[in-house]
Amino acid sequence: LLPDFDAALRLIERLKKIGNVSSDGRPILGLDARDLLEIVLEVSSRSFFIPAHIWTPWFSLFGSKSGFESLDECFADLSPHIHALETGLSSDPPMNRRLAALDDYLLVSNSDAHSPSKLGREANIFDIPLDYDRMIGAMIHKTGFEGTVEFFPEEGKYHFDGHRKCRVCLHPSETRAHRGTCPNCGKPLTVGVLHRVFELSDRETPKPSKDFHSLIPLPEILSEILGCGPSAKKVTAMYDDLLVALGPELHILMDTPLEEIEEAGGPLLSEAIARMRKKQVVTQEGYDGEYGVIRLFNEAEKSALSGQIGLFGIPKGTGRETRKPRSKEDFSKKKVIREPVVPERRPGDDPVLDPLNPAQREAVLYQGGPLLIVAGPGTGKTMTLTHRIAYQIRSGQAAPQQILALTFTNKAAREMSERLAALLPESHSEQIRVATFHSFCLEVLRREGTRLDLPSEFTLCPEMDGEILAQQVLSESGKGRRTISKFLKNLPRLKTASLSGEEKEMSRDPSFSSFQEYQRRLRSLGMLDLADLEVETLRLFRDHPPVARSWAERFPWVFVDEYQDTNPLQVAILKSLVFAFPSEPAQEKDVESDSSQFKPCAPALNGIFDMRQAPPPLTRSSTCTPRICAIGDPDQAIYGFRGAVVQNFHSFPEDFPGTKMILLSRNYRSTQNVLDAASALLEKKDPLDGVLGKGALISLASCRTQSEEAEMIVEQIERFLGGTAYFSLDSGRVSSHEKGEDLGFGDIAILFRLNAQGDAFSEAFSRAGIPFVRSGEKPLISQYPVNVLWRFLQVLSAPENAHYRTAYLSLLKEYDLPSPLMGEDSPARLMAGKGGGVLIRESFSKGTLRDLIERAVALHDCNDLSENSANALLRFKELAVHFGKDLASFLDALSLERGIDHTALLGDRVALMSLHAAKGLEWPVVFITGCEEGLLPCTLFGDHDEDEERRLLYVGMTRARSTLILTQTSRRTLGGRTMSMKPSPFIRLIPGALCAPLERGSWKPKKKPHKQLGLF
Repeated sequence: LLPDFDAALRLIERLKKIGNVSSDGRPILGLDARDLLEIVLEVSSRSFFIPAHIWTPWFSLFGSKSGFESLDECFADLSPHIHALETGLSSDPPMNRRLAALDDYLLVSNSDAHSPSKLGREANIFDIPLDYDRMIGAMIHKTGFEGTVEFFPEEGKYHFDGHRKCRVCLHPSETRAHRGTCPNCGKPLTVGVLHRVFELSDRETPKPSKDFHSLIPLPEILSEILGCGPSAKKVTAMYDDLLVALGPELHILMDTPLEEIEEAGGPLLSEAIARMRKKQVVTQEGYDGEYGVIRLFNEAEKSALSGQIGLFGIPKGTGRETRKPRSKEDFSKKKVIREPVVPERRPGDDPVLDPLNPAQREAVLYQGGPLLIVAGPGTGKTMTLTHRIAYQIRSGQAAPQQILALTFTNKAAREMSERLAALLPESHSEQIRVATFHSFCLEVLRREGTRLDLPSEFTLCPEMDGEILAQQVLSESGKGRRTISKFLKNLPRLKTASLSGEEKEMSRDPSFSSFQEYQRRLRSLGMLDLADLEVETLRLFRDHPPVARSWAERFPWVFVDEYQDTNPLQVAILKSLVFAFPSEPAQEKDVESDSSQFKPCAPALNGIFDMRQAPPPLTRSSTCTPRICAIGDPDQAIYGFRGAVVQNFHSFPEDFPGTKMILLSRNYRSTQNVLDAASALLEKKDPLDGVLGKGALISLASCRTQSEEAEMIVEQIERFLGGTAYFSLDSGRVSSHEKGEDLGFGDIAILFRLNAQGDAFSEAFSRAGIPFVRSGEKPLISQYPVNVLWRFLQVLSAPENAHYRTAYLSLLKEYDLPSPLMGEDSPARLMAGKGGGVLIRESFSKGTLRDLIERAVALHDCNDLSENSANALLRFKELAVHFGKDLASFLDALSLERGIDHTALLGDRVALMSLHAAKGLEWPVVFITGCEEGLLPCTLFGDHDEDEERRLLYVGMTRARSTLILTQTSRRTLGGRTMSMKPSPFIRLIPGALCAPLERGSWKPKKKPHKQLGLF
């Protein structure tokens, strides 16, 4: 409840940034109730928050499917702001008063505001002046609130338990007898309100409370008397006559003398209302979304009364006994639960070794030379690697500061660091160097780069800036945009020409002159791009062997995650480290570490190690042999477009002689049917061994268009979640809440080959009110307002860099943002020279990075942000905390970020993302859409690697834990071009015995949406 329209508009604006609040029915925001309450309180201190229909199975406070055990569990620290609870249609005050925990809360009853004809079927009775604050005060202090008008709870859609599809309706005691399953089909029953109340109740009899009146709408009473539907003309005519003769409907039902009712409507109506007031009703309980039926006469009575009324009066003793509150007799509090199957874990006192299966344990305990662990999806790859690191430290074989753990993404580095922190004392885990390849190379070059005549204070050129510079160079030379991706892909090869002795051959490359100009511009700006980091590190190790030996001595234990994603440069760097380990101490001058001169690299973005402290001094040993352990899965090699070479994985034993290979084949993620289908795709003889059982078959769905595909998925999501709106049941889209697994929106993912495919799903989900988030390969620094703030910080750090200035001013213009400094001290003038740069830096030199960002936000007027933008800004601020006041290191870390920002996957929402972006994630339910020739494999843009495309689909399929649905269309529009599509040839590789057609309703093209009129 809100005090005025201004507050209502403010709330609407806040919620619009989170989800679609304009969809018909009840908007679904994917927002925790506690967070919603916080927003409401921020909108107005006079607001009043009442949890609605608190017992409905789905989306309610105490619901059997998605509810909490207590109010405090739901609202936590904001619980004191809750003073009233709305009982819903399927419960009444006596049912709620069986719970002592609800004694202090007022019970109210409300009607659906979007159904004018049903207003007042549940209502609240006040005895106060008509005033907002007095109404709120009456509910808080329970003075002036007289009681409620109630539905008969048996008429509610979820009063009893049942299974709508089989027409099975059961009392809670019967549900227990059937072990929670439908006696007809064996599927789980939907547990109703009465069942749930008895589970949580702690009283046999209700505690007395405010008065309440159980009523039946007058049209329904007339419908029963006249023997026709409540909307029939006879009913409508008699209803109107009664209102004219007797007054408002509630007055007729509650207060009008029976004699007056008999005079105006006849003795049968008078008798009906008399029985209703005494609660002498015949009930047929509602269940599983099916409304119950409340009658006032049974068939025999009605026939007899129709003939006797008026001649002999009402027979004595007819009618049902007065309705009494149900007891807990024959019902046990024991809840019927089907426990999910989980990976078997042996209890024990050793957190490092006890959780491991035999193959994992062998990998952790191995003490020989190089080790290659082949770990398929869901086999515990990260656990095995981190437990091996922990074991090496715990057993005394390695000191924490001697370990270098390399991976490819900040997410993977963060997860590895967190797992190590859980296994080791803080003093040990903080000393382990966990980094991406790029951040490790940056650390090396920051310290040793002057040996290669690199700029002493070089800055990093992130991927997006490299693309901008390449585009400028190529366009100036008359080459089109289509050559950019080819040029960028060829960059590492061109850069390594001087290392590989292929300079003369490379000079004949058509793009060599463009490459030289690109490099010249980078160096003139004092920048290195990401490829330079690896090339120059390898050059350093090759041309300065003592430097390589010093780093090999520092890190004699090397661990590499996702080895299948390495490129040739990275393998060469690893070999330089492993084979550079000396038999004699290094002799080159200045190799010894001097912490006063050391400038460490940026860590992965979670602050895995302290940026502001030098590493421990080098240790010298001529007896210790360096070790390398790599883990990965060649079947998940999907980054060839970034230069990764899957052959590196297969060549590991040749590159590192004496390699021991260990295979992890036990899968803890997916059902066996999913694993068998995925293995068939790659024509593998031996699929992974799943521990979750066979599971459901793979579902296949053919659609005519992408619109039908999107609407079909909306329908399936509603089935999985039991219907996100009541119309799902009423329209037949959902026949019953029967999927059997308690799923939320965040348990479902929609995957596709091209990001453009996601548009149709975004539109359909917005229309249906389904909360979702799109996550693609979009770095944090490309998301507004982080992009603006990041560019501003770059200018603060290097005001002489013309590229930074141009990019920053371009963003100010794009977003129509105010210039931070106006008048003569314009940003262009201040940033153009070193003096201006000093002015800017001095004005922002105080406080931490987070303080600086807060001032920059205010300076750029970055307000009124969408939810996605607000989340991006929040993550930006949180990352800054790890760097204190070190702006240079913070910018390095941001520039090293590449690819996917999974932190956008916040809240309970359906995930929409590309197959590439989904790697490393998992969901109970996965839809892989667009399984069509041209998309899988993707041949729409010319050359493709069919083996990698097949592996990409394998990765997508193995994201599913239990339910996998593959969809395809016969016609699709992409880039404004409509094409006829054929099923993907990959789907034919899956054995028919593992597949089944998806059970779905018939599809009809959507009608033109109606425009909902405003209230006034």
